[in-house]
Amino acid sequence: YSASVALAGWPFPYFDQPVNVTLRAVDRAGNEATTSVAADVTRLRWAIASEAVTPPQLTGAAIAPNGNIIVGGSNSKLYFFDGAGNITASPLIGSVGITSAPSIGPTAIWVASNDGKVYAVAADGSAILNAPGCDTLSATVGVPALFGAGRDVALVGSTAAQALYAVRVNPPLCAPTDAGEPFASSAAVAADSGAYAITRALNSATNIRRYTQAVSGSATQRWVAGAGTNVLAPLALDLQSRVLMSSQDGTLLRAVDQGASGSVAPLASLPAQAEASPIVLGNGDVVVGLTAGAVHRLSNSGAAVWASPPDVGDTVRGLAALSAGLDGSDVLATTALGEIAALRPDGTIAWSGRPATAALSFPAVVPAAPGGLPTAYAGSQDGKLYAVVVDGPLDAAAPWPKAHHDLANSANASSPLP
Repeated sequence: YSASVALAGWPFPYFDQPVNVTLRAVDRAGNEATTSVAADVTRLRWAIASEAVTPPQLTGAAIAPNGNIIVGGSNSKLYFFDGAGNITASPLIGSVGITSAPSIGPTAIWVASNDGKVYAVAADGSAILNAPGCDTLSATVGVPALFGAGRDVALVGSTAAQALYAVRVNPPLCAPTDAGEPFASSAAVAADSGAYAITRALNSATNIRRYTQAVSGSATQRWVAGAGTNVLAPLALDLQSRVLMSSQDGTLLRAVDQGASGSVAPLASLPAQAEASPIVLGNGDVVVGLTAGAVHRLSNSGAAVWASPPDVGDTVRGLAALSAGLDGSDVLATTALGEIAALRPDGTIAWSGRPATAALSFPAVVPAAPGGLPTAYAGSQDGKLYAVVVDGPLDAAAPWPKAHHDLANSANASSPLP
């Protein structure tokens, strides 16, 4: 005989744990017998290597409308996984390597390659739509942000070329806007369609730049303001479209658009820098994961919500805001040691584990199929894509619930959430 148990209805405050299942059988005469059976229960749905031999390091995931999980590889391949972990396509994109997650827009999958080009890839991976790619003349920086009313323009900064490139498929566009400084992280787009990006000046000083869209589709710089020291993490935007940044000295900064100019002010002082994007929860709280492993939760005014910030084990590589499930967690964190942890609103750890043998990317949390539980997907530097069961889906009420905002990685505050 066999039986199945719908685990979605049972609290499980662990990543993995042996449990005892008691089975009771009753025959037609009313005779009853019970027995206990040991079973191992884990949240790890699957871990699939992208290649059988010497798998490449994998980026964070973008989730396509058809449910495909799309990640880039350091071998220049773009991998398409289905929900069961099967690789359905793996086209070669570029010639050097892909180390930033792809983003998905209405016209293309956007890939910024280490060969210095930005590629628009067909939804099924069958073709490069802007072949031979938009050449930025130097290494690209970060995940392509989707720009404009139709989110059909990708914004990618370059290093040596010191320009922000706007790329579109139709009509063709590959237009640089000079910044005079190398870019340091991915751009982000506010609800008013203005875009923000970070550049690096002398002595590790950084600047934040605001852009608007020109008639041609390219980006026009509106203002520039000083933004602390060595800002590297992707940007996030709060409920008022103010920009959140983490400085090397641990200061969390907030930039405000003032029309023709911008201003930057400290929001909070933290004990270390963040490498991962901050996230913003539905009530306006800001959650920041630091290089030492601590996760801080701050109110909209910058006051500490957690008196004792939880430590998830190592440098935080990604965060996601969840709608609370049976485990009570509303924040998910991944680390540079391959750990994953779910945090409750009071700052306690609901569960944690280490599924990977190397750093995990930021998590992309996909809603559950009927009768099931949501799944978090994360690429790893060990060459595997990990699928981990979580109790709650991505919180659609949060203004910035994950790195690059949404499951398509559009980094656009106007993009829909699950």
